[in-house]
This record gives sequence, structure tokens and C-alpha cells, in this order.
Amino acid sequence: MQRREILRGASLSFAGLAGVLGAGAVAATPAVAADRTRAEPALSPLGPWSAEVTIPGQWSDLSLYAFTADGILLNGSNAGAIGIGAWRRTGRNRFRYGFREYLLSTSGQLEGELRVKLDARFTSADAFVAEGVAEGFDLAGNPTVVFHPVVTARRYGLD
Repeated sequence: MQRREILRGASLSFAGLAGVLGAGAVAATPAVAADRTRAEPALSPLGPWSAEVTIPGQWSDLSLYAFTADGILLNGSNAGAIGIGAWRRTGRNRFRYGFREYLLSTSGQLEGELRVKLDARFTSADAFVAEGVAEGFDLAGNPTVVFHPVVTARRYGLD
């Protein structure tokens, strides 16, 4: 049997099935289409957030994040670090973000860089939790420290 005959037979079978079952059985019913439009949209991290960053059993820090529509992340911490990075959606209510920030000595001298990658999931429309890895490097690019931060964040606005 040639390809054309197979395809023609398949299209005739589909048309016959639609005739036997009715058009509603083959196409989406209005109720199904209405349910799809009522589905809640995926949550987004766009905007400003305040976060507590914890290294379990060691310390915690406060940070501010700003996620932009074009995938940019800006952050700062109460320790004075400023980070720049990126984010992307990884699922309906999940996203991954990462950033880099300079590591400074107590006198303000550049000592290295911290590279952070976190996987986040929304716990509500205005809250997320994230876990991942942070790696420190000296000025020569040698690894100096690895730790696993846990982040709890809440969205804030003008009020």
C-alpha cells in the first residue's frame, strides 16, 4: 500500500468516526473550552521581593530581589552585597534563578566572587521558597567555599 492510500484511509476513518460519534466527541465541547479559560494562570516572580536566606544551622541574611520581565534579576543583601543575574520559568509555578556577587574583605577589597543557583517554587501568589547551591571563588577562579542556601521570600509593593 502506498503512502497516499494510507493517509487517505486514515482521513476517511476519522471522518467516519466523527459521523458516528457526533462532532462533539471529536472536538472539544464548549464546557471543556470554558474550563480551560477559567484555569488559573501560572504564577510569576515579576516585581520586588524581600527574602530571608538561611544556611541551615549556621546563619541567615536578608535580601531584596527584583525580577524583571526580560529575565534579569537584581539583588542586594543586608551584608552590603549586590548581585546581578537571570531567571527563567521551569514549570507552571516554578522557576530557576541565579546571580553573581563580589566577595569583599572587611576593608572593602575585592577577594572573589559568589555564584548562586536556586530552584524556586511558589507556596502562594506572593511567596516562594528556593534551595540550591552557592559557590565562592577567589580572584584566580579557584573554588573556596560551597554551601546550600534555603530562601523564603515574600512579594512586596508600594504599601
